[in-house]
Amino acid sequence: MFNRSRRNLARWFTLSMGSILIAVAGAIYYQAAVDRLEVTDRLLYKKARVMAASVQYEFSEQSQHFFGCVR
Repeated sequence: MFNRSRRNLARWFTLSMGSILIAVAGAIYYQAAVDRLEVTDRLLYKKARVMAASVQYEFSEQSQHFFGCVR
C-alpha cells in the first residue's frame, strides 16, 4: 500500500540531494577556477613588468650610446 509512496519519496529525496550536491560542487569548482585565474594573472603581470623594464633599460642604454651620452 505504501510502497509507491515510499518509492516516490525516495526519488524526490535522491533528486533534491543530488541537485544540492551538484550545486555546491559547481560553486566550489567555480571559486577554485576564479582563484586559479587570479594567480595566473598576477604571475603574468609580474613577468610582463620584468620584461618591460628590461626592454626599457636596454632601449635607454642604446639611445645613450647612439647620442654619445655616457654616464
